[in-house]
Amino acid sequence: MSDRATSLLRTVFQPVRSLLPRLTYSLAGGGRNVLGGGLPAGLHQNIPAINLQGVILERARSGDAGLAADMYAGIFRFAGESVSGLPDTIFDSAAPSPEWRSALLRMDWLSSFRSSGKTLHGLFALRLISAWVSARPRYMRDDDKIVALRNLAIDAPALAATQSPAAIAVAQAAILRAWQPVAQLKSKTLKSALARCIAQVLAHLACKSPDGQRTRLLDELADLLSDAVAEDGSHVSAQVAEAIELSADLDLLARGLGQGSGLGGEKLPPPIASSRTKLLNYLALLTRPDGTLAFHDTAMPGLPKHAAISESKFAPVAGHARLCGKDSVVFVAGGEEKSATPLHLEMLSQAQPLFWLEARSSDHSLRRDHGQLICASGGSLLELSSLSRQGEMRKRSIFLAASGHDIRLEDSGDGQNAGYDLWFPDIARLSTTHGGAGALVSLGKLGTWQLLARNFTVTQDGASLHLMPQANHTAMNFAFKLVERESRKKPSPATRSERLL
Repeated sequence: MSDRATSLLRTVFQPVRSLLPRLTYSLAGGGRNVLGGGLPAGLHQNIPAINLQGVILERARSGDAGLAADMYAGIFRFAGESVSGLPDTIFDSAAPSPEWRSALLRMDWLSSFRSSGKTLHGLFALRLISAWVSARPRYMRDDDKIVALRNLAIDAPALAATQSPAAIAVAQAAILRAWQPVAQLKSKTLKSALARCIAQVLAHLACKSPDGQRTRLLDELADLLSDAVAEDGSHVSAQVAEAIELSADLDLLARGLGQGSGLGGEKLPPPIASSRTKLLNYLALLTRPDGTLAFHDTAMPGLPKHAAISESKFAPVAGHARLCGKDSVVFVAGGEEKSATPLHLEMLSQAQPLFWLEARSSDHSLRRDHGQLICASGGSLLELSSLSRQGEMRKRSIFLAASGHDIRLEDSGDGQNAGYDLWFPDIARLSTTHGGAGALVSLGKLGTWQLLARNFTVTQDGASLHLMPQANHTAMNFAFKLVERESRKKPSPATRSERLL
């Protein structure tokens, strides 16, 4: 029999074989508490879900079922390389590249087997986990160890839950095997320390009941979050992606604790719950009407729906602001404190994109020094001031009228201004006006808008406008406002002669 056929036979037969001694013991009347949980002995397909004394965690993002099918066929494709092998030998195989081996050992592919839903795929994944435990492969990077523990804690219990007692034992052994080296790591960065702590909490949720160890891990997590989440709810890195990832992790922990033993399960400790609330409020500030996030262009999969706020808000540490008008919203990224990030802005009207703006920063050492948001009945005003390393001051003021049909930007200061670029949707029709001091932009259902600039020269390039500062001017501004809505005139009624025709 070929190696491949033998491997498939072992995949199918192993769970049944592992149950036979217990089944024989039960039929002989020698024991009633089969599987340690009071479950009646029977074929492994009929065993109810078992959760390793812990919980089965939900997977926010589904995996690629096609990857599971390829691996089941003996083809392991990672990092653009392909290797053919069997579960018992793949972890000892020569890797075509370090990236391929890293992808294999991180076990992100477990989610693909979980999303596949096929029994044989699940059994095959458990054989891979068993082979990993036996092989004890060497990890070159600490991050890979942490990710492997995380993936095992989330996916191994779900794959093992409807299989045999042997599958349950393999899943728990793998989690504990991966946990030990992670617990011994000394993290050098806050990001690594957070990932390490969260992975350990997930592992504890998966295979243990609440105890003092879990309490200590949650206390450690609370301390790390106090450093990772700024007062305005943003991530200390000021990266939206980092805030999304951390918020998703805390949501996963909250659901896992809620599934624990006892009425209503466990709750997030108050310090962790407070950090989670701050993160959600910050992400709500950046949420577009369609649920995606400004400056990131992705939705928040797996997170509880958090309605976008309808009033103007400012996150001063991250430098992100939300200016709200009647039917328009403007998102501003002014750069986090002490950052040289140029200004970014996007405006939506009637939940549709109107334009995107980016400053052409001529001084990359320019750092945001101060910002404030002023809200009044007439509209919202955001003021941002920056200071270069040479001591040059620049101030930007962004105003959105309460109607949402008028936005203005004023730029003044000592430093040189390199101008601004504005991009519009593909449906836009543009034309410059006023001898290069303005432009008309027709946006279909969003109406016709006019741009008027002072001390800027406006040029057109396809669906974009470029505002270049004129010489010898340190104060420049432009306004972009609605001048004509889409024509909604009804057709004139037909004349009598037309009706007769």
